[in-house]
Amino acid sequence: MKSHNRHPFRFLLVCLLAGVLVTGCQKITPPETPSETLPSPAPSIILAEATPTSTAISPSSTPSPQASPTTKPTAEDTVAVPTLTTTAYAPDSKVLSRANADRLQEVARYGTGAANDIALSSDGLLLGVATDIGAYFYNSLNFQLLRLIPTSYPVRAIIFSPNNQFVALAQYPNRIKVFQRYDFLEIAQLFFSIESLPEDYTISGAFTPDSSLLISAARSTDDLIINRWNTGSWRPLGVQTFSAGEAAFFNQQVGVYGVLDDTNLNLLSLYYPEDVRSVSLPTDLPESYWENFIDLQGDVTPSTDGGFLILNSGSSVTHWQISSETTSYQLTDYPGRLPDPCYQAPNTCLNTAGGYSWECEESTPTPPIETTAMTPDNIMMLISLNTGKSEFKRASDGQLAWEINAHFTDLSFSPGGEFFFGLTPDGVIEKRSTVEGKLIISMHRHPQSLLSLAYSPDGSVLAGGYSDGWIRFFDTNNGQELGVLFGTAQSLQFSPDGQYLAAGLTNGIVRIFDLEKGQYDDLQPAHQGSVTDLQFSPGGSQILSGSKDCTARLWDVTNRNLIETIYPDRQNPFQITAVEQAPSSQLPYFTGNRIGVYAWGETNPQEVLLPEDDQLNDIGFSPDGSTFALTGDATWLLHYDAEEGLSSPEALTLYSDNVGQALRFSPDSTTLVVATNDSLEIYDTLTKSLLATYPYKDRFQQNNETIPLDISSNGLQLAVGGQNGMIHIFAIP
Repeated sequence: MKSHNRHPFRFLLVCLLAGVLVTGCQKITPPETPSETLPSPAPSIILAEATPTSTAISPSSTPSPQASPTTKPTAEDTVAVPTLTTTAYAPDSKVLSRANADRLQEVARYGTGAANDIALSSDGLLLGVATDIGAYFYNSLNFQLLRLIPTSYPVRAIIFSPNNQFVALAQYPNRIKVFQRYDFLEIAQLFFSIESLPEDYTISGAFTPDSSLLISAARSTDDLIINRWNTGSWRPLGVQTFSAGEAAFFNQQVGVYGVLDDTNLNLLSLYYPEDVRSVSLPTDLPESYWENFIDLQGDVTPSTDGGFLILNSGSSVTHWQISSETTSYQLTDYPGRLPDPCYQAPNTCLNTAGGYSWECEESTPTPPIETTAMTPDNIMMLISLNTGKSEFKRASDGQLAWEINAHFTDLSFSPGGEFFFGLTPDGVIEKRSTVEGKLIISMHRHPQSLLSLAYSPDGSVLAGGYSDGWIRFFDTNNGQELGVLFGTAQSLQFSPDGQYLAAGLTNGIVRIFDLEKGQYDDLQPAHQGSVTDLQFSPGGSQILSGSKDCTARLWDVTNRNLIETIYPDRQNPFQITAVEQAPSSQLPYFTGNRIGVYAWGETNPQEVLLPEDDQLNDIGFSPDGSTFALTGDATWLLHYDAEEGLSSPEALTLYSDNVGQALRFSPDSTTLVVATNDSLEIYDTLTKSLLATYPYKDRFQQNNETIPLDISSNGLQLAVGGQNGMIHIFAIP
């Protein structure tokens, strides 16, 4: 027990790697050896339990976690998480300080990458998953990993040839790599023209039905560029530019590419560049229909024989027999559009006037219908909804066959239509039967996003909270995955002694994992909104949590009970995005969607307002307690005094689109690291000057505002999370 108290992570490793249930420890599969290219075939994947058994410290107050049949499959359905891809870490790195901040380098990366695209081979035997770090190929029967093809550029689409001879990887920004289907030997690298396209565009592709040609389509808001290659010689056959239209699709089976504009459906032959046929749009669809189609970014699903189309306007589904001037039927039993989540908050956020105290920026509306897909025989269609459900309906008349509580962003049917693969918004890939939608097997290998990061006190372990419902642990010496714990954690923090890991979950629960005893406890009552941040008190006896329900709560760690619920501003509540406690006192500070920092103490609450109307995303004290930092629309520093509180803010950055999302101080308090939308920025806290900038846009960030950041307490590592689900490790070699 003495060794456990000194090194609680050793017990964690024993518990997690043993693959057994020990008073609540998660049963997992022993990790595989990480490599850049996996052997073919890879070892079989062992099934593991998706839902851990919980032994609560206070049984009367903590309910057992319940698994959802659609998002948390049972042990028989779920493939265990393997060790993630890593690169070597420099163990002799230096401690980050103002003297060496300009020598920071990315030295390692953990993760398999989020799925950009899933595709099934023509024979239905291979499932391809495109990620920013390469393409993964799995046995479609059991999700056994067969091959990883690492790439230097993000893979946006995987294209299988109908004759099962080729597989092509369309990579951002302008290349396609072609491999032999059976041995994955690279046979060609092709480049396509994108000169007239802006940065924001999509890439898709298809082979002709006889596999003689490969066609790529690069499409932006305005332009569509088509490239063709001969698969015998891989010579380019020319480039064509068209108007992008409002929606586009490949119909590989009949050899056409369809573009839907405001007046026509234009069918482009994949074989002959000059062969373009135009069909007038249905006359019974009013102008308002197409306005809604454009506003909600609708799409089109073609039947495999080319006879009809399913038009998804985002809020309705329409069947159009192409030869007819009118549509066959329209399904409209869906909301016009989904509510703006910015204004979806619990009653604890209502102000004295009965409304919300914040104004939401105008955003792209979320369409009620996410996507549609057709069975290969054109008899049935799958409609996946952003409300969390999916419907399986007869294509000819829209008659419902079954409905399930599952939501997919990408779909692919088997050649015979017996089952389909669906990619969930969280990054879980599910294989389901088309008979009644029953889950056959699921895979948690490509979580869509990384929500939180936390180093252990001794710096030996890094924990990451992922969107797919797991908290993953990594050995910081070699990047090897150590195990997983259960929970979708938007915030994570280890206790000062390392015995506990606190997880703020998206469902409002604050979960405390006792790493030494191998059990966890859910604190009650739960928040009514996602737990966006939490912090242990300096002695580890209390936890402060902040939530989107506009409240903060102070918890007793020892007794697992609520001490106090804090309402920072009852007149004008705000959703809390970060919490912090002053090192020299118990005075907590909060920030959220408002233009300042709120301090709550035994006396009257105080608010430190900024000179400008700033949105703040993160706050933090320096380890020596002398400096307080804020980041959001700009980054600010304030001097802190235990008696006088915070000084007037001093801006470090000018206002720009480069919004700060997270910040951390170096252990010696001399530098401040800010993770923005585009880069890591390091500042000297004494001179208030910028020491170094490390751009990462187009490398591992896209447009995600969730950019978790943490620095190990020894100052040897800095971890930042990307939208592609990867963890990027920086150090001073």
